[in-house]
Amino acid sequence: MIVVVIPGRPATKGRARVSRSHAYTPSETKEAQDMIGWYFRQAIKSPLLGALKVTITFYTSNLRIDLDNAGKLVCDAGNRIAWTDDRHIWKLDTERVKVSKGSERTVVEICRWDTSTRREVLESAESGVSAFAHGSS
Repeated sequence: MIVVVIPGRPATKGRARVSRSHAYTPSETKEAQDMIGWYFRQAIKSPLLGALKVTITFYTSNLRIDLDNAGKLVCDAGNRIAWTDDRHIWKLDTERVKVSKGSERTVVEICRWDTSTRREVLESAESGVSAFAHGSS
């Protein structure tokens, strides 16, 4: 299992904006996605292949956070960094936990998923747990 801790207030994916000539991603969304991608790069050397289970826990003081949009931001940020494409995520669990403002963070747990048994694939003892945390947790 790989565990990635992203400090700070969890963000959500903003709607694409449309100008007269094209659609574009809001700058706040792009900045948040780039930051999450940076934390993925620190913990994962190359994109994971095959079916994956991803569990995302948002520790936030904002109980109105939209889990669907927050999860989409994390999944999109992991494309080509943590996984080749988020279509390889076969099981996705999201949860929000209320915390005080100084303790806000996002925790992403990634493991292999056996599509035939619908269970996590237990890695060998040598693989251990990979974790990267920055700042206060």
